[in-house]
Amino acid sequence: MSKSGGCCRKCLSFILSVGFTALFLWLSLRTSKPTCSIKNFYLPVLNQSLKTPANDTIFMDLRLRNNNKEKGVEYDQINVTVRSFSDSNHSLWQGRLSGFYQGYQKKATKNLAVDTSGLGTSSSLLSCPISLYYPFSKNASLLL
Repeated sequence: MSKSGGCCRKCLSFILSVGFTALFLWLSLRTSKPTCSIKNFYLPVLNQSLKTPANDTIFMDLRLRNNNKEKGVEYDQINVTVRSFSDSNHSLWQGRLSGFYQGYQKKATKNLAVDTSGLGTSSSLLSCPISLYYPFSKNASLLL
């Protein structure tokens, strides 16, 4: 009877140690998706004090944050798409950021300018949805 108790005890301790090892590995090796947000957004066409109100460029600062504790992130090219639904052609303009490496627990701010020549009026710029596409999430859209 004492032999079966020793065998059960060894078996139980083996199962517990394998379980705790698996839990530790899962907690230490899991990754989280980076986050992307727009930090600053500037439309010169809406600035009445400028002497050149015909500037159709949209300026924005993208904020990318890597929350992983021990893993860096290698970004592919990041595309920012601006669409205008105010005209019949549904015009489309794109800005691109080249790929880069971001270390663990780091934040990066990238400047981006999207030339939207042809939008014309500030009222059509106000109704432009802006879509951010980056490799780690679904589209994030912002409607101004």
